[in-house]
Amino acid sequence: MKFAYQLSPNVSNTWGNREFEKIVIEYQLPDGAFFSQEANKNWSYDEKKRTVTYVDEPQSPIVMGSKSKSSTEPLNLKFPNGKIDSTIEGSLKITAYQKDRGMNEAPLVWETPSTFRLKADIPAVQDPISFYKYGAGTYFDATQSKEKVGQWRIRLNNSAQPTPNNRLRDVIIRDYNLDSHLKYTGLQFDSNSLNGFIGSFNIDVISKDQRKTRVKSNWYPTGKETVSFQNDDIDSIEISFTEGSFLEGGKNIEFYVLTDFRDTASNILSQHESRRSLHNYAAVTGRLQNGQMVSKSSSDTLTIMKVDPSVGIQKEIDMPQISYFLNDTVSYKLKIRGTMLDNKQTLDNLTVVDFIPQGMSYVEGSGSVKFFNIVKSNGKVKSEPTVIPNYKNSGKTALVWNLETVEHTGLLSTSLSTFSEVTYQLQIGKMTAMGDNENESYLTWTNSDVIKPYQSNSNNMNVTDDIYKLNLNQEAQISSSRRTIRYIATREVILTQRVRGNLDQHHLLPPGEARTEQDQDISYLLSVFNNSEDPIDTFTLLKVFPTEGQLSVNEAMIDRNLDPNTFYSEMTLRLAEPVSVPDGFTVSYTQDAYTQDESDFVREAHWQQSLDDYTQATAIKIELKDSASLGKVTNIDFEIKLRTIGDYDEGSRALSSYAIATTPTLDFFESNISEVRYVKYSVNGLAFEDTNRNGVFDTNDVPLSNLNVKLVDEELNPTLDPWGNVYETQTDSLGKYTLPVYTKGAYRVVFEVPDGYHVTDKNIDVNGSTIDHAGISERINLDEETMTDTINGGFYVESSRLTIHNKLRDTDQKFYFNNDNFVYRILINGKPYRGSYVKKDIRNPHFNQEMDTDSGLVFFNSYESIEILGLTQGMNYQVEVLANDTYSPIPHSRVIKGVITRGNHDVTFVHSLRNLKTNYTVIKKWQGGPTLKPDIQVQLYRDDVAYGKPITLKSGILEYQWQDLPLQDEQGKKYRYHVDEVNVPHGYQKSVHENIITNTYRKEVTSYEAKLIWVNSPKTKPVIKLQLMRNNNPYGDVVEISNEMSQYQWHNIPKEDYEGNRYEYHVIQVNEHPDFKTSIYNNLVINTYIPKLKDYTVFSQWLGDFKQKPDIEIQLLQNEEPFGNPIWLKEGLSHYTWSYLPTNDKSGNPFEYRIEVLTYLPGYQRNIQGNQVTHKFTRSDIDVSEMTPEEYQEWLNGKEGSNTNHSNTPFDPRNPNNPYVLGANKSPHSNTKDILPNTGIAGRIQSLGFELSLMGIVLYFLSKWTRKRD
Repeated sequence: MKFAYQLSPNVSNTWGNREFEKIVIEYQLPDGAFFSQEANKNWSYDEKKRTVTYVDEPQSPIVMGSKSKSSTEPLNLKFPNGKIDSTIEGSLKITAYQKDRGMNEAPLVWETPSTFRLKADIPAVQDPISFYKYGAGTYFDATQSKEKVGQWRIRLNNSAQPTPNNRLRDVIIRDYNLDSHLKYTGLQFDSNSLNGFIGSFNIDVISKDQRKTRVKSNWYPTGKETVSFQNDDIDSIEISFTEGSFLEGGKNIEFYVLTDFRDTASNILSQHESRRSLHNYAAVTGRLQNGQMVSKSSSDTLTIMKVDPSVGIQKEIDMPQISYFLNDTVSYKLKIRGTMLDNKQTLDNLTVVDFIPQGMSYVEGSGSVKFFNIVKSNGKVKSEPTVIPNYKNSGKTALVWNLETVEHTGLLSTSLSTFSEVTYQLQIGKMTAMGDNENESYLTWTNSDVIKPYQSNSNNMNVTDDIYKLNLNQEAQISSSRRTIRYIATREVILTQRVRGNLDQHHLLPPGEARTEQDQDISYLLSVFNNSEDPIDTFTLLKVFPTEGQLSVNEAMIDRNLDPNTFYSEMTLRLAEPVSVPDGFTVSYTQDAYTQDESDFVREAHWQQSLDDYTQATAIKIELKDSASLGKVTNIDFEIKLRTIGDYDEGSRALSSYAIATTPTLDFFESNISEVRYVKYSVNGLAFEDTNRNGVFDTNDVPLSNLNVKLVDEELNPTLDPWGNVYETQTDSLGKYTLPVYTKGAYRVVFEVPDGYHVTDKNIDVNGSTIDHAGISERINLDEETMTDTINGGFYVESSRLTIHNKLRDTDQKFYFNNDNFVYRILINGKPYRGSYVKKDIRNPHFNQEMDTDSGLVFFNSYESIEILGLTQGMNYQVEVLANDTYSPIPHSRVIKGVITRGNHDVTFVHSLRNLKTNYTVIKKWQGGPTLKPDIQVQLYRDDVAYGKPITLKSGILEYQWQDLPLQDEQGKKYRYHVDEVNVPHGYQKSVHENIITNTYRKEVTSYEAKLIWVNSPKTKPVIKLQLMRNNNPYGDVVEISNEMSQYQWHNIPKEDYEGNRYEYHVIQVNEHPDFKTSIYNNLVINTYIPKLKDYTVFSQWLGDFKQKPDIEIQLLQNEEPFGNPIWLKEGLSHYTWSYLPTNDKSGNPFEYRIEVLTYLPGYQRNIQGNQVTHKFTRSDIDVSEMTPEEYQEWLNGKEGSNTNHSNTPFDPRNPNNPYVLGANKSPHSNTKDILPNTGIAGRIQSLGFELSLMGIVLYFLSKWTRKRD
């Protein structure tokens, strides 16, 4: 464990600039801690105190100041056999020694306990592989975004050491559970991402019904290569290593799974979702070469985001200053920025509105509009804004740029991009308020319900309430941005005049214009700001009221570049009430006419403190009282209320300023000029006779003159003008009228309905009638936004109607109805009727379908009728029904003529049903099958009921026709004929399409399986060849069966012949191996192994002088083991042969044979070479051949130096512990005939017999099972 420290000062405990030359760290070791000097070379250890110490002496003193001080040499301790989860306590002491420390200055000392616990974690098992699936990224729920191919990265790492035993084999990577909105489209490989992979891949796709299809077999990419899938119904994908392929340890492979959205047009997210994760899963299995099985799974997502486009405005000041002064210019930049805008998405009627601070003015020619390459504007945008004073009654001047419709051409993105930029300059004027002046900009567009305003406080992009109602679609919020400048005014007296009409919400500075209605108050606000260095003791203010046709301003104020007439007032304003002034001031009034010289006018006019009729005042004078003063940096306001006198044209102006003098000599200087506009409203329109009753005044319509028109309120009460007169007028000779209106409000227009007329239907066309059937209009609102409105009234005279009917009569002369249409040609005054008509239906009284004809042709059935309206008396009409083969019309001429008179006219045609016949032909088709076709029976149906008896089509007959069939029933309803096959032949499938019957031969298939049984076979089996037999004839090719196969199956083989007879299948083995015997039972092919045999002969030779050749016993050994019983060579027999000996075991290993002589012969010397035994006689004094067993035993006992265990004692080699004793064993002289020794075949034959018996039992039960299954 590593231990370290850190000294951290706080606000009240810093070390300033004091220098420290040494820091001593002392740690009291806790119980159980082990200190190693090797691991802590710079620490010293006190074994008695169990403390460790480190002295930190830097080369130059350190200044800690307010910074933290950390360890330079951590302490390393071990805790062998430490108790888990028990509390361990130590303590730390740090002493810091100051440089040049004084006698009374103590070192700084810190002490702290060190408490901790030991914890144990289970070591993580090293996993040899890692497997990752990476998501396909983020998409928008928009067509353009969803058309992009999804790429899911798959990465498989073999983290094991690169040894042969760690090679990763038998790998299967499965990609599955793809979200239902997605579909697999392919895989993408890059051979550069397959380093360390040796071999090739198999690629399979699994459909929804779990059918597996191999797409690539034994495949490896060449460079970058894509494997495409054509099936939309893929449930999962498998990528597997082929046999022998592997991934080396320490290597990885990587590829991509490709997906598409199933439906790019429809939205995936619901209305309330902003995003959703679409999942996909992958898993891998495999084994290392050392046998360790491995498996992993991984999943990730594709994120689909709601397309939430938003746009905002960002206001900036170029090269901002801390303060601005008079006549300074301020450069502004408006950035229009957006995010998540789709390609080809538009912002309709994009408009920038910038409210400039009062007193500041737009610098002409400074405006510019720039679009970046990610958008294009669909209109010709002007760089210069429209300057609108008092915009939207805000009291502020607005700069308006209409950017028309802007189309986004870039890609859909979440980044915030600037696509347009507006720049302009403002100049600071005298009327600018001292201090902070805020400039606010707004951005609006029509479709802000689709593209929302963007909010970003950090970017100075705000979303605020639309207090000025700038949004054309009435959305409540709007994009805005603000910037503030600080203005420092000049040291002088500053005069400003603001004015507010009754239609204004604020007092306005120029270029704002106040608006007032007739007989309404107008408020002037006169502000005097003493921004000079001294107080004002002398003060005279003169305000002259506007008078029609006179100058109300000082001539010196007139711009010499403008027409002087523009400074004359067009209406007269007079006081509405006495003027109130603050303490220290007095006000005087005069009724004298203004003389254009302010000083003379003040001196010479007759001034009064009050008036009996204040409307007679022409000017006022305001003065400071004696001993009063206007302090420095002080502002004083005076409000004066005026009112219009008389009626004027709409838009008439009243101009005025005021002046003050601060010297006894009355040297006046002027304020700004304020302007008031006279506002008057109007309603106009047209009254007309709507001859074609389409609700619109068009070419053939007639104006109606001398028609009374009234203006009423919403409740239809009369309204009065300012002089007490009812709002009423009459239409002129052109049917037109105009009503002047002096007060804004909600009104209705009432038309007089002329005698004999009706009000036509409403039509919102510009020339349409907009009154109801009582002659009353909808509510109209006259205000600043709608100064004039148009209300038209259309009327018509009732006209005649022509109605055409159909009647049907069946073959029994009874009337009935059906949906058969009849075509009519209508002529009016000899010409095809061109116009509208109404179709009605007796089945639905409310059905009235208005239709048009340009050719005079109409069509309808017997349930319906046709009405032509608006026909006038004296018109000639002609109705003709066009020929119909099914019916005979009455009248037979098919024409009815007449003249329109007053009222309605009905025309009726009667159509009698004709008795018609038809033929019906059936066509027979055969698909496949034998040449000779079976007979079939065909039934004719009429309206799904069998008609007549079935007919028989014999082989070779492919067509039959029923003739003279009734075409329709007695009411003209056409019969529906069709055919069907009664008996479907065996082995065929039927399909019927209209009058065609098709029989398709259905070929049933089956399968046959041959099973292989090997009896006593070696491990390696020979290749055998099988032939499938059908009805004892070979069918198909010979197939080869390899060593590992235990069965073979033939699929999709015919089950029966064309006649339905079942085929009999069996199997034969074409080749028979010489080492095997083949037998076949049903579908069982049995090959029994027959081992190879050989003979083995022993030869005996006798040498020397002997009387006779003794009998000898010989044992045959197989692989050093006794094989069969011993044999005797009697009386000098010279050889013996073992026949039918096996040459090898079941595994094919060869047997080794040799012999062993069991008989001991004294006096003979024996030599065995292979299968040759030689006995040579050496002594003649011993003749044991004549000895009885007792004599022979006695001879042995009495022989000098002999004993019973002498090596010459005869013994049984199969039982070496027992001596071979004559008498107990077979006597050499026994006359019993020897049985030939077993060769081994007997045992094998016995074994084979047992196995064949067992096989017979198995075959018996198989036979019973096979019969039961069949």
